[in-house]
Amino acid sequence: QKPRFLAIAFDRNEPTFRHETDSNYKANRKETPEDFIVDIKNLQLLLSALDISVITSPGYEADDIIATLSQQASNSGYAVKIVSGDRDLFQLVDRQKNITVLYLDNQAIKSSSSSYPEFDPEAVEEKLGIKPNQVVDYKALCGDKSDNIPGVRGIGEKTAVKLLNEYKTLVGVYQNIGNISGAVKKKLEEGKEDAEHSRYLAQLIFNVPIDISIEECKLQGFDLKNLTPV
Repeated sequence: QKPRFLAIAFDRNEPTFRHETDSNYKANRKETPEDFIVDIKNLQLLLSALDISVITSPGYEADDIIATLSQQASNSGYAVKIVSGDRDLFQLVDRQKNITVLYLDNQAIKSSSSSYPEFDPEAVEEKLGIKPNQVVDYKALCGDKSDNIPGVRGIGEKTAVKLLNEYKTLVGVYQNIGNISGAVKKKLEEGKEDAEHSRYLAQLIFNVPIDISIEECKLQGFDLKNLTPV
């Protein structure tokens, strides 16, 4: 890919604004293994030695940092490629802004001969059945088990896709709820508050306060002495 600029975003240990809003957010995850924490610290030391920018921000997740940097770089006229195995970042894919995701799927990771699939809007739609700008509303409707985002109780992925294909947005779904019948209508009516709350949790932030410019992320090589064991 030969990028001219590169930055790596990390989560932090302290709770984010999402955790403060909802104590159940990601509460289903196991405690981080101690040896993994050591690995992360070693990785950050290595990245520093390679003169690659490492960015964190208190109260925000790595995904929010990536969203913020993506917009800044796009607005500055750069093509942006996000490297991640997190489908949440599909919401950032945008042809006009020249933003794509190099998706770290399991098959590509296991195979040394495979390249990572690059997701443009059509690839996102083929994989999820919805457009990138519908990903947040999709999670608002069917939730996200990995992040413990509830969604609307009883609304699954297929129903969420069907609703968004017909009514485009979460707002559109509820504006047209009179046209929806049966159990789906009842579930939507009973789960409206959960849907709005889930959308808030799923929406990435584009104005994370980060004290670094795009120019500071420029790749300029590294000093080999910094990588030599002492």
